[in-house]
Amino acid sequence: MKTYAVLTGDLVQSSRLEAGLLDELIDWLKTLCRDFGELHPDALVGELDVFRGDSWQLCLQEPALALKAAVYMRAGLKAHPSRQNADTRIGLGLGPVDTLQTDRISESGGEAFVLSGAALDSLADEDLRLRLAAVQGMTQADWLDGIVLPLLDLQITSWTHPESVAVYGALRGWTQEETARHALAVKPDGKSPTRQSIADALKRVCWHSHLLPVLERARSFIAPAPPVPA
Repeated sequence: MKTYAVLTGDLVQSSRLEAGLLDELIDWLKTLCRDFGELHPDALVGELDVFRGDSWQLCLQEPALALKAAVYMRAGLKAHPSRQNADTRIGLGLGPVDTLQTDRISESGGEAFVLSGAALDSLADEDLRLRLAAVQGMTQADWLDGIVLPLLDLQITSWTHPESVAVYGALRGWTQEETARHALAVKPDGKSPTRQSIADALKRVCWHSHLLPVLERARSFIAPAPPVPA
């Protein structure tokens, strides 16, 4: 049976946001999802769906991209030009689906959706903002959820706006020069950062030495095993 990845999230402390900013952030989440789909053609099922005002959900038919998508959404949100340190909690669910409503993903059903929602709900009374749940038998998911995600979450939560922009640019495949010239990187005084400042930001978050290798390794863990020849 095919495995899907479902990401269910909600904005952190959304009740403290002004209505206009909340709408901006929701629109930005939709943009991030579309951009991720362009970077990874055929990975997304439908589009990002928003419900209950500040909650969102997306579905991937390439589950190996689940953790990368979560990092992409959080880095992109924290890179928002408002510089309000916006963030989102995310519950990741790995498993089969029963029904897919591509025009309204949140109305789909199946174990991946149930697991994703339960993973998000489990974060309600914790400081963590990432949690992964998977169907029985995916022992690698327990390893990821129990070891990798808490450490990754600790890193992401502490990222500043410049660091978030630097990681977002790296995930987009931009050069450091391209990231430095992008509108998201513009400082409050209207000046653009230097290429070196982007490189320094990536170094501070240990992007090349630690985080990128972890994401690539996690991708191989989540990827379904190839079928055994008959």
